[in-house]
Amino acid sequence: MEFATGIPGSVGGAVCMNAGTSAGETGDVVKTITMLSPEGEMIKKGGDEMEFRYRRSLVPQGHVVVEAQFALRRDEKAKVRERARKLMESRKQNQPWGFPCAGSVFKNPNDRSAGMLIEAAGLKGRKVGKAQISEKHANFIVNLGGAKAADVIALMDIARDAVLDMHGIRLEPEIKVVGED
Repeated sequence: MEFATGIPGSVGGAVCMNAGTSAGETGDVVKTITMLSPEGEMIKKGGDEMEFRYRRSLVPQGHVVVEAQFALRRDEKAKVRERARKLMESRKQNQPWGFPCAGSVFKNPNDRSAGMLIEAAGLKGRKVGKAQISEKHANFIVNLGGAKAADVIALMDIARDAVLDMHGIRLEPEIKVVGED
């Protein structure tokens, strides 16, 4: 699971959104999950039942993943550590580090980079309130301290509209918005 090194979020969120990188995805290693339904029912499913796809799974809206079991591969500790170190080094070079953020904001459309499309629209560094489209990687919105969900949502709307106007591509959010305050 070293592919997940440095991905922000929780295990439950990683399962729901099939968090991953070019090195692997959560759905590749999920064996079973246990969810809590809005009605309070505990539901156990096999990973093969979740139909993991790019940044999505069949975890129903309103359900919370409370447990996950993973099928991991054995390897030498030194090799695993080295792969994790290289991934973390790459993240620090290419993504905002030291600022709170929710990870990649938009899914990459059809083998295009959402970050490059947003950057081409001239939005790197754009701010709304205390939220900013990262100057390092345009598919990240960072919290400069005290940002509100409404600030992040406004920047998402600005980026989505600008990319649609410039490239004719509608960006689809990778993150799930839970609150708007």
